[in-house]
Amino acid sequence: MKQMMFVFLVACLTLSACSQQHDSGKESQMLRLQLLLTQSAHFAILPGEAARKHSAELARRAMSGPEMNAMHRGEDDHQTMMHATHDLGDAVFDLLEAATSQVAEHKSLRSQIQMAVEGAQLRLTGQLLGDETGAFMLEKGNSIVATSMSHATGETAYEKSATHLLGLLHQTGVKEVQTSHPSSH
Repeated sequence: MKQMMFVFLVACLTLSACSQQHDSGKESQMLRLQLLLTQSAHFAILPGEAARKHSAELARRAMSGPEMNAMHRGEDDHQTMMHATHDLGDAVFDLLEAATSQVAEHKSLRSQIQMAVEGAQLRLTGQLLGDETGAFMLEKGNSIVATSMSHATGETAYEKSATHLLGLLHQTGVKEVQTSHPSSH
């Protein structure tokens, strides 16, 4: 329960930063939205109705909150990131829809997703920092995500949704690394 509350607190702080930093650029806004979605993915794999409820709330906020609405009203210069963000959000919602008591039965998938979430969060945060520490975080995130790789395919709706989400988490932060420019702080 403490871990869930800590992750929720981090997500709320990230959301607060999203709301307060309108001038930080669309790329940073999109990275922050992806960070919220990775937090939501983490909640989605935890057992219990409360975790799924908070996962859905974070995903809804990321996908249709004021930050995303502002992104849709702007120029289309970050369309690749927008598409990746929508894909990630859709995958979280698909997993939540498929999540039932099966969550407890899939320890291996849960562990892989948890590792991929951690790696994706490190990569996204590293990009937001854009300095030497950010580069270190990117490197560590890549390493963690590489260890969470899975070639498993599932039969049930939950396994299929989890495998799809896992694939998207492996990509989260990767495309942006190639196209982003470190910010100066």
